[in-house]
Amino acid sequence: MEPFPGPRGRGIDWSMAEQLGRIRQRPDGRCYVDFGRAGKVYSSRGAPFRDERDARHVLEAIRALVAQGVDLRTAIDRWLPATSAAHRVDRWLERWLRRMRERVESGERSAGYVAELERWCAPDGHIGIRWAHRSVHEIDYAGLDEWMAWLASERKLSAKTRWNVVAAMSAFLGWLRKVGEITVTPAIPWPTVREHAPRLLSAEAQRNVLAAIPEPSRGIFLALALLGLRPSEAARLRAADYAAGDPGWLTIRVTKNRQVKRLPVPDELADWIAQHVPREARLKSAPLFALPYRGRGRRPRGPWSKTSMRRIWKAACVATGVEISLYEGTKHSRATDLLRQGVSERVLQALLGHRDARSTRRYARLADEALVDAIRPRCGSNVDPPRNRPKKYLRNQVVVVEAPGIEPGIVRL
Repeated sequence: MEPFPGPRGRGIDWSMAEQLGRIRQRPDGRCYVDFGRAGKVYSSRGAPFRDERDARHVLEAIRALVAQGVDLRTAIDRWLPATSAAHRVDRWLERWLRRMRERVESGERSAGYVAELERWCAPDGHIGIRWAHRSVHEIDYAGLDEWMAWLASERKLSAKTRWNVVAAMSAFLGWLRKVGEITVTPAIPWPTVREHAPRLLSAEAQRNVLAAIPEPSRGIFLALALLGLRPSEAARLRAADYAAGDPGWLTIRVTKNRQVKRLPVPDELADWIAQHVPREARLKSAPLFALPYRGRGRRPRGPWSKTSMRRIWKAACVATGVEISLYEGTKHSRATDLLRQGVSERVLQALLGHRDARSTRRYARLADEALVDAIRPRCGSNVDPPRNRPKKYLRNQVVVVEAPGIEPGIVRL
């Protein structure tokens, strides 16, 4: 049964609510509240009624909920014993997931995020396997802490994955409190997650990698490196999202935080678009960056996939003698380099599309460490190292890789 089928916020309809329920007596003299086909209430969340006054209190509370738009069956369930089937976690998980799917349809949540929640809440999922057949009133700090240890020891989940699963559980508990099923949200034993230290490319090394990518395929990588786009954002761009001009502007309509952003296009990327994207592509809703070759199982000029992007990027890295992931070599490296040039965190936050400024400050910390390494003389001297084979050395927990003819390529911070 739907938990809240009726509209809320229309005022209290006491004329209808006052007709619901009757207090009756059992043969042994104990009272109960009779709601006919909707059900009967014999206790206050498991505590038997001592007299008619207790039964009257519960009856009036249920009537008040119904008058505010809560379904009668749901209002009755709230007064059943904590161990009853009405309070089982799997029942409320299904209602919560239904609500999350509705938010996907309205654009408030991404389909991928909700699909992950459904996988975790399945009977054999990280949440469902431990909590589905228990009562929501049994969820406490001790149980959550034991569950956390089980996720680490039995499921072998990393700290970051455990954090994501616990965040989903926290969101579920917060929803339960908002809809009135629980009155207090238990404390959450959040796992300690060590911040990932990404590898970074210098501006020169990044240009070398981009130059090693074949010209027909280079456009999408220029967008990743120069505009700091995520691979998924760049792959979804359509030709109509680009407005040519001086400068041209690119509208990114599908972002991670579901906020549209508009960015000026650098000349290098604008020249590539003018040469490789025909004008008629805008009228056909064609991808702005299309595969220049026929991929496996794809039609010609289809959209890029993450796999195809990683394959081209890796080949260019091998050709230039570096080793770094696509995300770190483009978005992370570009953001850190902009901060090193003096771009403010506020401007960088708008460029990268971060909703939370704390995400942008991570790049500030990375830039500070890289700047220290760039200023301090290497190996106690300001003289370039001998020009022989690539040299790697460790100083202050910073790994610098140098090769003849180019400035330091990769820095692990």
